[in-house]
Order: sequence, then structure tokens, then C-alpha cells
Amino acid sequence: MLKNSAITPAAAGIVQGTKPDSSKRPAAESGGKPQVTFERALEKAFRDADVKMSRHARERVQSRQIDLNSADVGRISDAIDTLRGKGGKISLLLMGDTTFVTNVKNRTVITAVDRYGEADKVFTQIDSAAVIEKA
Repeated sequence: MLKNSAITPAAAGIVQGTKPDSSKRPAAESGGKPQVTFERALEKAFRDADVKMSRHARERVQSRQIDLNSADVGRISDAIDTLRGKGGKISLLLMGDTTFVTNVKNRTVITAVDRYGEADKVFTQIDSAAVIEKA
């Protein structure tokens, strides 16, 4: 069961325009708490939901400050299950202001686009779509 915890760059202490420090700092240097990067928190939520996220999609989510929480990730997982049952292969998931392109068979989010992203917003080779409520 996933907890509904926020997974945002701000919650992970990421400042827009900077890259997270992927190295682990000893507890003594981090005030007694292990440092959790945005990328690691996001990976954990997707791993818990049995959904993969491509490196490209992770970069898009992080650079565009797309807010996802574990409930959102769970809804993405549920949508992938539904689309798989209906024969979907490459699917478009619409959730709030964000669009995700997913490979249903591999349970992988290929890319993420927010409404302020790509100017073109044209998606090709999509065989199915689902609208997901944002948590």
C-alpha cells in the first residue's frame, strides 16, 4: 500500500535549475538524517507501484517541477493495468495538467509533458488513452 506523500522537487530540497546531489552524505553531515533526493523518492514511489520511469521521463518531471505523490503513482499503475486489459500498447495518460506517454507492456512511463512544456504537444503512434484524476 502506498502512502500519499508528496514527491516534489521542493519537498526533496531541490532548487529549480540545479541538479540533485546523488551522493549519500554521512548522517553526521546531514544533521542526523540521511539525505533523500527527489530522484530517489520518485524512483521509490514508482518501484512500490511496480511501474518504471525512463530516464527521459524522470528528467522531464524533475526539470518541470511536476508534482507527483504516491497516490498519483498508484493511479498511473491502475490505469496501466486497465489499459493492458483492453489491449493498449502505447498509451497516453492525462492527469491534471500533465500528460504521460506509457509503454503498457513494459509498465514504463516514457515521457511526461506539462501544459507549459512542449509547444507542439503532438503525440503519434498512440493506440489508447486514459484520463486519470489527480490525487
